[in-house]
Amino acid sequence: MLLAQKPGLPDGDVHDKLTLHVKLNAHGQIDLDAYDTASSPWLATREQSGAEPHNLEIVRVDEGWALQSIRSEDDPFWTFEGHVYRPGELVSLRQPDGQNLLFRIVQTENV
Repeated sequence: MLLAQKPGLPDGDVHDKLTLHVKLNAHGQIDLDAYDTASSPWLATREQSGAEPHNLEIVRVDEGWALQSIRSEDDPFWTFEGHVYRPGELVSLRQPDGQNLLFRIVQTENV
């Protein structure tokens, strides 16, 4: 996913990337059964120009999803929401301060 929009940057930034390693069901939604039975954590990476990649774990929060730093469990959650994870769709990522970032899915792969 690439940053499509955030406060102060309405046109996004193609150098701000978010990669989620999730399993999707046939409808392009996150597969809850695959998450529940996974033998290892699902991971994500956020890459921005001039910064080291930020490694994250994908976690269930209530009925939704969040990203948490793997460096410290004390770091706040960044909740995210997307209904269908297919190229062209948007995913909203809410920062701990409440600001929303919108990411556009540019590619999905079956692995």
